[in-house]
Amino acid sequence: MKDALRFRTPWLAAAGCALATAVLVASEWFVGDRDAPPSTALLLAVPMTFGAVLLLWVQPWLGALLTIVGYGLTTSSAAWMPGVLVTFFMVGRREPAWRGWALIFAAIAAFALSRSSAFDLFADTAYGVVLFGGLWALGRAVRYRSQRAAAARVEAERTAAEDPLVLAAVAVAQERERLGGELVVVVRQAVSTMRDDAGRAASTLDGDDITRVATRGTAAVTDMRRMLGLLRDPADEEATTARHHLRGPRRSPGRLGWVDALSGAVIGALAMAEIVTAPEFSGYTGDPITLLPLLLLGAAIAVRRRWPVASAALVVATLTSSLLPGAASTIVTALLLALALLGWTTGSLGRRSVWIAFGCTLTAAAVVVALTDPSSVPTLAVPIAAAATGRAWSLRESEQEAHERRTREHATALDAATTQARQEERRRIALELHDVTSHALGVMVLHAGAAEATFVDHPEVARAALDQVVATGEEALVELDRLAATIGASPDPSVGAPLEARIVALADRMRAAGLRIDVSVSAEPTDPAVAHAVYRVVQEGLTNSARHAPGSRVSVRVEGMDDDLAVSVENDAPRGAPAGAGSGFGLAGAAERIRTMGGGLAAEATSAGGFLLRARLPQRPDRAVPRRGLAVNGGRGPDRSE
Repeated sequence: MKDALRFRTPWLAAAGCALATAVLVASEWFVGDRDAPPSTALLLAVPMTFGAVLLLWVQPWLGALLTIVGYGLTTSSAAWMPGVLVTFFMVGRREPAWRGWALIFAAIAAFALSRSSAFDLFADTAYGVVLFGGLWALGRAVRYRSQRAAAARVEAERTAAEDPLVLAAVAVAQERERLGGELVVVVRQAVSTMRDDAGRAASTLDGDDITRVATRGTAAVTDMRRMLGLLRDPADEEATTARHHLRGPRRSPGRLGWVDALSGAVIGALAMAEIVTAPEFSGYTGDPITLLPLLLLGAAIAVRRRWPVASAALVVATLTSSLLPGAASTIVTALLLALALLGWTTGSLGRRSVWIAFGCTLTAAAVVVALTDPSSVPTLAVPIAAAATGRAWSLRESEQEAHERRTREHATALDAATTQARQEERRRIALELHDVTSHALGVMVLHAGAAEATFVDHPEVARAALDQVVATGEEALVELDRLAATIGASPDPSVGAPLEARIVALADRMRAAGLRIDVSVSAEPTDPAVAHAVYRVVQEGLTNSARHAPGSRVSVRVEGMDDDLAVSVENDAPRGAPAGAGSGFGLAGAAERIRTMGGGLAAEATSAGGFLLRARLPQRPDRAVPRRGLAVNGGRGPDRSE
């Protein structure tokens, strides 16, 4: 804290308080007995005030003790009022609560315990509680609001410094870890179980074993459709949790009316206590005008936030009524507290009309106090300090709200980025999972159904079909293991055979499902990602043909067209009954994959009763121009989205 003295603020505050103290000392001597010099304690008030205020920036409790000692030596003088104002305000801002309360009790003891009469003891104790405790509370309030505003600023800066791309990457990694591995394990377990059952059934050709294979295959397809649907459904997305517990807007004055009513009742009770303990109350004759200031003051505080101008007018009426003959004129502490609350309201609202009304009220108070007790005029600095503190509170509250608004805006943008990244990652996982498993599961289900239909009359055909289930399951497990190993990155199609060899191998596997396939690959893409996309389109087309047009003839074409690649998978009319609906994700996922590479995809029925899946995409995705006119189900015919 010693470093604080390097700045101008403590020196200016100490000099200002010392100057104000000197003015008060001089004014008291001028209006008093000018023939007698001021007392030594009064003369020491100026240097002691300077030193005490300066200590507030080094050791606040030590500066407060010095102020209390000086104030205790000259309790009949208002010369220490500037130092008292600054001291207890700073104690509230800088010291712990327990130390602040200890200093308040010490100040009250130094101020009130030397009084001889019970009225003086009560009046001065109440006055000390309001003066010292009120100033401490004002400092505490500014400290609280400043800390909240600073915390809101730090949070806003921290949120603004967060990179949406980094958060999106983190969200993708979390989503991948949470979903990718689990789904691969679930699907792998289903495929592995179906493969093992098929191997057992191939050796026994038992009808129950074969039925179990077909049943497991149907269940696996159903589970995969459900999982892919969950991955695609935005409603399944976890709700973004609030990052920050930000408070809502300010409460309206109307909602705080009960607090003001309670405050008015407390001030009215305090005023009543001052009247009852006053010596002149013993001669009370029942004149209602005696209690008029009490009623006006309570009403003024009860409406101070809802109607602040009317509250100021009631306080002026209270001051005026206290000058009437027979009216109580001893409600000093209650009046000071009421003025302080009105000052706080004025500063916190900050409206020009309220400031004008408060200024008029202070002027009236200064006139009345000058007429009744001139030495107490400096105490009017308390409501002025309350108004300044209320204004500081309001400014810090506005600053806090501005920072919180910025935090909410940044948090909304960050949440949107992470939500979008998470959804895209879920779609990517769904696409990869579909690409790997849909074809294999479809072929396995078809062969399992064939084995179930032929094991009685043609056992060798059934055994061959079950062997194909086992072989396809093995290939699917290899693909799933590869997917599990590379789930954190886009598939790397550069590893493995050329595109033509991969398509030919795929066609050989699908011929075992009863399709008659012709393959023609006249263009080999140089970009591995393009080759992978073409392969997935062909795989999707053949899988759909096997499911929806069993026994049909299928033509697969991959050819170059200028700077593009044209892919088509066309089947003629089916020779058997369709196997049922697919997952509903295949064509949509393939279209999305092609579209991200600047291409387009269309799926439509043909006039011959077959189906055509065609795609066109650039051989160089970095030079891609989005294609128009190609869309899933762009033509007539039934929906065959996989």
